[in-house]
Amino acid sequence: GSGLTSDVIAGIDWVLANMDTYNIRVLNLSLGHTINEYAQVDPLVQAVEQAWQTGIVVVASVGNHGRDGYFTVTSPGNSRRVITVGSLTDYRNTDPADDRVSSYSSRGPTALDHYAKPDLLAPGNRIVSLRVPGSDLDGEFPENQVSAGKRGKVEYFELSGSSMSAAHVSGAVAVMLENDPTLTPDIVKARLMRSAYKFADDPMATGAGVVDIAAALIDDGVIPYAPSPIVFRYDELGLLGFEDTAVLWGSDEFALSILWSDSILWSDSILWSDSILWSDGYLGADSILWSDSILWSDSILWSDSILWSDSILWSDSILWSDAVLESD
Repeated sequence: GSGLTSDVIAGIDWVLANMDTYNIRVLNLSLGHTINEYAQVDPLVQAVEQAWQTGIVVVASVGNHGRDGYFTVTSPGNSRRVITVGSLTDYRNTDPADDRVSSYSSRGPTALDHYAKPDLLAPGNRIVSLRVPGSDLDGEFPENQVSAGKRGKVEYFELSGSSMSAAHVSGAVAVMLENDPTLTPDIVKARLMRSAYKFADDPMATGAGVVDIAAALIDDGVIPYAPSPIVFRYDELGLLGFEDTAVLWGSDEFALSILWSDSILWSDSILWSDSILWSDGYLGADSILWSDSILWSDSILWSDSILWSDSILWSDSILWSDAVLESD
């Protein structure tokens, strides 16, 4: 359930060395560790961004600390280049009206850098996939084993977490690249975000909405660069703002009002300008989002136990336990 960041980086290095041999186009990272430093100097972020720039679409889980509020995104999901995915609880039906963001799904913006994350949502609650007999999770949660009905053989396992969500999006990316192998990582990210089903909730939990592979396959937008926007505070007006993706990405077709939609962000009464700002009353009153006690307290940013723990990578397999315990 845990491991070394250096081993993950070594794995990414292996992917880069063998991407042509095995035609590797997608890298799923359903794992993360606490953000301890700015993204530009985070070794794990540097590794995933190197893969991205080499042409591999990197998908990362957002983390499972949502009950702790904002600034809970984990690394490498804090890279503004990669696709960071949060968890949706969809109750296994075709009606989106009862869907909600999973309570454990981490919220943005990212610590220190304040990038708007996650980028997307995908189903992550009570997902059934292959069982790994003898694994730690298999031993700790035997009640999560699922029988396929074949003479009682137990081949599957049920888990919850943003790790499951990231895997959904990685699968969607594979389908997009099979359909059009010429797509760049930035185009894939931009199309997934613009075509996502818009989800009326806190955008620091939903990003651009729920992945919609059918819509993504027919999106024809082309952009050179698709970094996640920075969230900033406009003190004079008491508003929160975002970099305008129409300018950042070089296309009016990808303005933030289109990527996230009015239904997610605001009503006309709190729309401030095309640079897209929220009022404190809507999302981030100083006492909640920007208070010194959250951003700058020694106990969060500078305690030795957090600042120097980057030698240990805490995978989502550790973080899933809360989701498992609260499953219906």
